Amino acid sequence: MFYSDDAVNSLLNYSKILVDGMNQKSNKAVPKELKGIEYLLFAGMVSYYGFENISLIYKTFEAIHFVHMKGYTLDQINQFFIQKGGSLVLPNQQNYAFLIRQIVCDSLSRFHIQYHIYSFDIVQPFVSFLEQLVHEVNHVMNSVSVPIGIRHGHKVSRCGLSVYDLESGVFDAKNFEESINVLQAAEITNHILDFGNYQIYDPEIRREVERIPYRDIQKRMGFGYDFTVPLIRPLYQDPYFYPLLVKKRLSGDTADLHHIFQKRLGEESYTELKQLLDDLNEKKENRFTIRKQQNKVKMLVKKCIQ
Repeated sequence: MFYSDDAVNSLLNYSKILVDGMNQKSNKAVPKELKGIEYLLFAGMVSYYGFENISLIYKTFEAIHFVHMKGYTLDQINQFFIQKGGSLVLPNQQNYAFLIRQIVCDSLSRFHIQYHIYSFDIVQPFVSFLEQLVHEVNHVMNSVSVPIGIRHGHKVSRCGLSVYDLESGVFDAKNFEESINVLQAAEITNHILDFGNYQIYDPEIRREVERIPYRDIQKRMGFGYDFTVPLIRPLYQDPYFYPLLVKKRLSGDTADLHHIFQKRLGEESYTELKQLLDDLNEKKENRFTIRKQQNKVKMLVKKCIQ
């Protein structure tokens, strides 16, 4: 990904200057536990998305409020997440960080979205913690362009491919988007882990990079949504769909993307694919039912990329 210590340090120093300036300008206090990590997150996003998207990356971090919580157990974290409006946490899933999106309406009846990323000081593998932070930041990255829109006459909020109907409370393509975001977050995390292969000059940033165990400087494959991510991977890695997914989710022009899926599969089958992905992650059926649903998703994905 990089070719010299100087190239990596230039990116990291550039990221630090932008992040510090942004936080000072907005009078935003970043938790001391996350200050150095925020530099890595910003630099990782630039490394992955490129300098052509620097304005959008800046806008993303400008929109995020990082909150670090202390003294919570895993069970308490999950309860806190649900109380804040998050969905039910999957059994045995360890959540070290999560995103809460709050939709607010101002005095002029205009809707806005506030993004808060909560993290916790429990003992965890640092790279897993880092990857979860990347996952949540990337959700915001793929939401800040066209975050609110109109669909079938209803106001909706967008997160990547998925949309949330503000009137009916119904999500569309929720776990389709989550599965794609897991895979993309793994790629971005790999860019950050690659910093560990170089000599870092800035002591504050070096301290965070040195938290990466040497054995973890390897390719990450995705963290979470284990029932669906392996099924979506062939679609995500497809040479035709990969650039479309990256570009359209960033720009918010997801209608074209949904249209392509409908054209490849048929509207009824595409709806079935999205529902199957939601069922696999939200419900715990017996093994036979799960295997049957997974095989159906595999068939639809294969049809889509042929």
